[in-house]
Amino acid sequence: MEVPKLSVVIPTYQGVKRVGSVLECLSAQVFRDFEAVVVVDGSTDGTYELLSGMSWSFPMNIINQVNKGRAGARNSGALAARSPMVVFLDDDVLFDDKQLGRFSALADAGHAIVGGTVYPVESAEHAEFLTYSRYLDKKWSKGVLERGPMKTPFLIAANSMVKRSVFVDLGMFDERLRDAEDLDFAIRAFEKNIAIYFEPDIIVGHHLKTSFLDYGKRLAEYDKARRALLTMNASAGKYISVMKSRGAKSFLYDLFASSFWLKMIDMGLFRLVPLALRYRLYDFLLTANARKLSAVS
Repeated sequence: MEVPKLSVVIPTYQGVKRVGSVLECLSAQVFRDFEAVVVVDGSTDGTYELLSGMSWSFPMNIINQVNKGRAGARNSGALAARSPMVVFLDDDVLFDDKQLGRFSALADAGHAIVGGTVYPVESAEHAEFLTYSRYLDKKWSKGVLERGPMKTPFLIAANSMVKRSVFVDLGMFDERLRDAEDLDFAIRAFEKNIAIYFEPDIIVGHHLKTSFLDYGKRLAEYDKARRALLTMNASAGKYISVMKSRGAKSFLYDLFASSFWLKMIDMGLFRLVPLALRYRLYDFLLTANARKLSAVS
């Protein structure tokens, strides 16, 4: 069997209602020299049975394994990939018909690691969180996400490409981490002086189904993961920090740490507050809640 130019690895867990969309996007690609490797990571919702009973316009390898988490699922997919270039995509992303062509061109240019970005797909149910997430993206990415080699470790594993030999040599994703495994990988690449090339035109859409209350929990989980990363990767402290506060600021965070405030945001209590002030208030309340949930001392 001829070796494809790209292997697209898609981890999925309980994704029976999601994974079809990303596969439809792959079916529509102008670039055709690829295979898909879908790793069903311990799902019990019929994902494997669904995929096994369908046919696609491209070669697809379906791996059914016990649950290992996203890092373990991606590692399994990469090891099973036939191409020397591995594209990682999540099971709930959407993209246009030229996505794989962009990855292919950057592979031809000799880039060993390529990162793209994510945009939130419109959602009437979570419209307030959608606009807030755009504010967060703009605030965080300013001066950071620019076309070319990254100046600081950053990689979104849900939309990225890695040369398979480099991926293996760097130790792949750390399966001890249930979150921030892509940040850990990026740090290890930086420490080995392997450039991560960022391409803003490699972009995928992601349906936001997140309330502010859920996002607060997500922030706490990510902070815990970053703390775990600091203990597992001796170089991580050079690039990342975790939530800390002392004195009056700590007192204020403790005072407003209750999830009650995030529930009030979801109910629209602060919609009449001017936008700039409202988002700063959201920042504060989310940090206060996440700080409490992640047991920051």
